[in-house]
Amino acid sequence: MSEELRHKTVAVAVIYDKEHGFLLWNNKRWGGYAFPMRHLEPGDDPAQAALTALSDLDFPLSLPNATASPIECTGAFGFSEGAKQDTYYDYHVIEIRPARPLDPASLDPDLRFFTYEQLQAATNVTWSTRVIATSLVETQEVVVAVICRRGPSGVEFLLVHNRSYGYFFPAIRRKTHSPLEDMAVQAVRFDTSYGGPLAARFCREVANIHPSTRFGARERRYRFYLCCVMLAEANLAEPGNALAKALDDLQAAKKNAGQQFGERGYWGWFTLDELHRHPGLSPDVADLLPAASEAAEMCLPDLRSYQPKPIDTSGVQLSPEILNLTEKLADSAHDIWAGQRFADGWTYGPRRDDAHKKHPCLVPYAELPDGEKQYDRNAAMETLKAIMALGYRIEKQVSS
Repeated sequence: MSEELRHKTVAVAVIYDKEHGFLLWNNKRWGGYAFPMRHLEPGDDPAQAALTALSDLDFPLSLPNATASPIECTGAFGFSEGAKQDTYYDYHVIEIRPARPLDPASLDPDLRFFTYEQLQAATNVTWSTRVIATSLVETQEVVVAVICRRGPSGVEFLLVHNRSYGYFFPAIRRKTHSPLEDMAVQAVRFDTSYGGPLAARFCREVANIHPSTRFGARERRYRFYLCCVMLAEANLAEPGNALAKALDDLQAAKKNAGQQFGERGYWGWFTLDELHRHPGLSPDVADLLPAASEAAEMCLPDLRSYQPKPIDTSGVQLSPEILNLTEKLADSAHDIWAGQRFADGWTYGPRRDDAHKKHPCLVPYAELPDGEKQYDRNAAMETLKAIMALGYRIEKQVSS
């Protein structure tokens, strides 16, 4: 047997209606209802091949002006009647959108809509159709691009606003068998419009189950492939860097197209703490955080070896007089921070918006929320304790 017969690449045309289900064709040559398919030769365009399958002389439906777009790539082993041997089938699944809705009552008798449950239970549906439908409905593969930087409060992750899911990492559905790293780069290009050099490394796979409305509402298995992505020519901590400019331009274009975003605009940097508790995030983000942290160690390798070792102040007791300095130092530290922000072009805003350099804490110390004040107080108090722990004394100079 020739080696070619052991592997077949096939374009599959899928027509789905939310009310009626999948449109299948009673292909008598294959012995049951099936998706229209066409074998692919090297260089063939799968989407065009799927449309061509619908113009098969035996296919009893004309769909002028239908559009085609890839939605999945899945594989399965099966027995090839032509080759008389087991064969691996590589299915490129193409969604076909008719120019007008299809009326089940007007279809040819050899065409029939099946709900997913009907398709799985039917005995007159081909095995390959059942395999393809299961892949579409029950499993979703997503390549996730992790871009991170060091911020004032620790590692920060880039998230963009998805109209369906809220804020999420740049990501792309896995529709082909392309290398994961290539798809991570593609996700960054699409979600950020950044055109500079990119390098990606696969980090880890994460699986979870959550509801999905795709092809009918149900619980669905997801496989996320996280890759760390590094930008060789963009200093992500520098205001106005190349990535930020690209994101600003993309945000402006999306706004002009009428898209609405969350409180941070189209994009923003999030610390791990924010990712755990931010209400505007996709619920899937929480499940990905351990893997995202591993990806951050790949992007910023010195994170792995860095172990904070602050001065031990556990045995230091501050006198009431020294404790009174805490509030003054906290106030001063806030002013220093705010002054640097103003110098970098930031202004006050009711919500933090990294894209537009807005921050709600750019107000006098007295107007800060108690939680923010306590952060500054803790830093001031630990500084005072560290001075004492190192053997120094703090004394107020008495004016003569």
